[in-house]
Amino acid sequence: MPKILIIEDSNLVRLKIKSVLENSGFKDIIETNSADLIVDKPYVYLQNVELIIMDISLPGISGIEAAYWLKTNINYSKIPVIFLSGTSDSITVKNALKAGGVDYIVKPFEEMDLIKRVSHIIGRPQNIPKDTSLTIDIDEAKKIISIEYSRSVRGKQPVSFIIMKVNNDIEESINKITKTLRQIDQIFILTRKKILLVLPLTDESGLKVVVDKIEKRLNIKGKDDILKKITYLGDENLSLEELINDMLN
Repeated sequence: MPKILIIEDSNLVRLKIKSVLENSGFKDIIETNSADLIVDKPYVYLQNVELIIMDISLPGISGIEAAYWLKTNINYSKIPVIFLSGTSDSITVKNALKAGGVDYIVKPFEEMDLIKRVSHIIGRPQNIPKDTSLTIDIDEAKKIISIEYSRSVRGKQPVSFIIMKVNNDIEESINKITKTLRQIDQIFILTRKKILLVLPLTDESGLKVVVDKIEKRLNIKGKDDILKKITYLGDENLSLEELINDMLN
């Protein structure tokens, strides 16, 4: 079972994170209140760790500084980091992702959101059933968009969506597209020839980069195959209903 390290200076928050994960089936969890310890004694705290959930504002070195240290250390550079912070300004989020974070969750967090993000990166515990099908219906698509919309509003963070048609073998196309995505990005089959991509923490410039990569990977032209693409910036200028209508109608 994947080993998870929690680095959070608030005892209450740290214990809540641990409790939420344990109740969801994740059992191999260690915790500490300082990132200094993983730098000073990585052989103790990072042994077999497959995911780090880390605050940014910590005593001693910050979470971002610790992530940079991990990123430049060949022995630990592959460990994914989820930042969990009360800070949601765009500069901090960008700095955290630049430092090597694969996801950024704003406190106070929703329990199911945390479980979803952790499961997406390291998989669900074996004792919890998981539907491995990527195929969803229109109601499930609406629910997914609604969850990401709420997360974006709460954290004031961008999220982007793409709906595109696939003319070739859909499994082969999905495999190619997946190679252009990050661990936190999601891909779903809407119909036999249409897919939905969900790109958290992705603004308009990031969306353009993803679209360019997909077009190159699949050797397609966006105007013909990228049916819809939209970025929501976490403000309330666009309602959930408008977003769903724009994407799915």
